[in-house]
Amino acid sequence: MPIAIHYENNIKNYKIWLNIILLLFFFVGFYKNNLNYYFLNQITFKEMIYPLLFLITSLGINFIFNLLTKKNIWQNVDKSIILSLIMPPLFPFFIYFILVIIYNVINLNKKSNYLASIIVFKIITILITTFILHIGYENQMEINNTYLYGIMDLFLGRSIGNFGTTCILLLIVSYLFFNLNFYYKKDIPIYIILTYSILALILGLLNSDLVFIKTILNSHLWFAAIFLAPVNKYSPVSKKTRIFYGLLIGFVAFAFNVFLKMPNGTYISLFLIQTLWLLYCFLGRKKSIFALIY
Repeated sequence: MPIAIHYENNIKNYKIWLNIILLLFFFVGFYKNNLNYYFLNQITFKEMIYPLLFLITSLGINFIFNLLTKKNIWQNVDKSIILSLIMPPLFPFFIYFILVIIYNVINLNKKSNYLASIIVFKIITILITTFILHIGYENQMEINNTYLYGIMDLFLGRSIGNFGTTCILLLIVSYLFFNLNFYYKKDIPIYIILTYSILALILGLLNSDLVFIKTILNSHLWFAAIFLAPVNKYSPVSKKTRIFYGLLIGFVAFAFNVFLKMPNGTYISLFLIQTLWLLYCFLGRKKSIFALIY
């Protein structure tokens, strides 16, 4: 078999398995936030199917844009699934619909990066939920009741967070899967999570408070570190710079989460550090904090 065909088949298989993993994330979120409560007669059928509208919308708009631009209709299906996963469970559908259209319009530019655009997409949703809608990441039942989630709950995804990215176990499986990709910068997530974990452990021991240690299982941290931080062209290449990049993101994410009480602060941290990295790349070494390592 020619090398080019073999490589193309590997990419195709990789994409198929990636989409399967992402759909598993969606199912876990769907069960945790909706299906489970519907079986307990605590929400209506309409409330139960609400997240499906988000998935169908992001996939449908992606298909339409692919047809209009004469691309493969299945291109960027994985990115479309991710959009539905990173939303708060009670985010308004109409606003989501508009944001997905804007996301696809932006990515008509050949120089844009779909994963990098997801980071901007997430930052916009954070701004909207924080300053306009004033909603958090609780589902309808978590708003009405107080849940004390233990460490195993956090590990298996029974926690407050994005609709479909709360399962740490699946995030670890995703990380191991991404390691099959030669271009995946597998050390960056390690530096981010390790930096955050060390800071949380130190603060937890100093204050004799396990709450700080439990923040290590913050699903926002793990998802951003594994899925978004190693984006090619928007993250460093050299080992020394990748270490510095990961340490900065982990440190700033910890500050947002613990001191500013923003569990989703990892996305803001990632956005800020990637902006500094781009500043370093395009405006010269002296214009960015990354100049400190040279």
